[in-house]
Amino acid sequence: MEDSGVGVTAPPDAVPAEADGLRFGPAEWSGGLGDLGTFLPVTVSLCLVCELNLAVVLIWAGVLNAVTGVLFRQPIPVQPMKAIAALAIAGGLSAGAVRTAGVGAGLVVALIGMLGVADRLGRWVPAAIVRGLQLGVGGALAIRGGSWLIEEPATLWLAAPVAAAVLLAPRWPRAPLLMGVVFAGLTIGATSTAPETPAPPAISFPTSGEWRTGLLELAPAQLPLTLLNSVVAVCVLSADYFPGRGVRPGRMATSVGVMNLLTVPLGGMPVCHGAGGLAAQYHFGARTGGAVVLLGGGKILAGLALLTAPAGAITAFPRPILAVLLIAAGWRLASASEAAAGWTAVAVTLVTGAGVAFAGTLWGVGAGFLLWCVLRLVARRSPQTLGESGERS
Repeated sequence: MEDSGVGVTAPPDAVPAEADGLRFGPAEWSGGLGDLGTFLPVTVSLCLVCELNLAVVLIWAGVLNAVTGVLFRQPIPVQPMKAIAALAIAGGLSAGAVRTAGVGAGLVVALIGMLGVADRLGRWVPAAIVRGLQLGVGGALAIRGGSWLIEEPATLWLAAPVAAAVLLAPRWPRAPLLMGVVFAGLTIGATSTAPETPAPPAISFPTSGEWRTGLLELAPAQLPLTLLNSVVAVCVLSADYFPGRGVRPGRMATSVGVMNLLTVPLGGMPVCHGAGGLAAQYHFGARTGGAVVLLGGGKILAGLALLTAPAGAITAFPRPILAVLLIAAGWRLASASEAAAGWTAVAVTLVTGAGVAFAGTLWGVGAGFLLWCVLRLVARRSPQTLGESGERS
């Protein structure tokens, strides 16, 4: 996730320095699949709703996975930018708005990394606000998935086996159940419509409205999550898992920014790293960058196969299958808010989350910050403390 990274605790079996390098055994392959539960539903939904080319998105994501594995020598994940994806999916926004947001967020994060202010800037945002954003964007994903279930009752029966696969996937990490679910959905989509020649990948220049939406609505919602979870928290976790070889926040921020500046204008989706994804891949066996190199190779092959697949394989993807995957991804992202401790942190998280999910990002974050400021003023005049809502991660 981009995730639930704040507050993730490292396991006792940290990787010693002598284990540095790339390995490609079964454990690395299993670990590379550890975070597909979030990557697949968000990516497929984003491409379907916002009309990004799924084949091109997968190819670029695979390239970034492979490069990340080689450069960092650790299983650092490459994931969709969740706030941008969730708001774009919930609002049915265009590909141009999504790409504009990715370029805007990427430019800001790259500058933060290159100028050496990643640590300082990440600590300016209250942790409760970030958890509220996670709750809100996760809720938006789940609400969107629920609406798809209601809209297509004729094929609702497809939801049951998908839900079973989602529940069983964490128990059988070496069995790529979610990959099988997505493949089944593509197969059903391809065989349920008349054969169509796939349209060649095309990239159009964003309109002025798309620039406004991307830069003023989507990118600002993404930046706090990226700074805390894709930069600060993932670096803390990297240092815990790999003693003496932790990645510096400046380098991580620069990586996030450069990834988006290079690939989003060429058809990729907005991407980031994430502490939750690192934790998931480590949990399932990944110990070196070889895990994400293998995963990247798989994504590239899948993308190349989709370049020649019938167009209906994506456009007619069964909504009930996607709905369950989206609800699961939203639940996983929103569950990060459980880390809020103390009534003030919970209050700020809930207000922010509800505002983001039902009124929009600016309203939600604004309401959360307002409540946070009020509670700080109250705390200064009383012996009670703010607890976590006044801290940074």
